[in-house]
Order: sequence, then structure tokens, then C-alpha cells
Amino acid sequence: MITFRKARKTGETGQGLVEYALILATIAVVAIGVMSLLGVKLSVLLGRTADAIAPLSSEESAPPLE
Repeated sequence: MITFRKARKTGETGQGLVEYALILATIAVVAIGVMSLLGVKLSVLLGRTADAIAPLSSEESAPPLE
């Protein structure tokens, strides 16, 4: 492990921050890609479900409660 003084002499003090930033950027790009793929499939699934339920709700309504 590099100590602060040794890292300061070699100019590696910002290296860890850059590595974390690259890791976070990679995770963000992967997450956006996965969400965009699943988002389309989820939208299609919910649309099909709504289409299947719509005829049932419009045919006959439950009588009002008195």
C-alpha cells in the first residue's frame, strides 16, 4: 500500500479518484443499457395487460353499493 508521503512524491495522489470515477461511469453506462432494454419489454408487457383487462371492465360494471 502506498503511503501518503510516497504517493505525494510520485504524483499518484489523484489516481484512486480517477479509478473510482471510471468504475462509476462504467456501472452507469451498463445500468442505462439494461434499463433501456428492460424498459421496452416492461412497457410492452404492461400494454398487453391493459389491453387484456380493458374489455373486461367495459362490458359490465359492478352494481353500485347502496
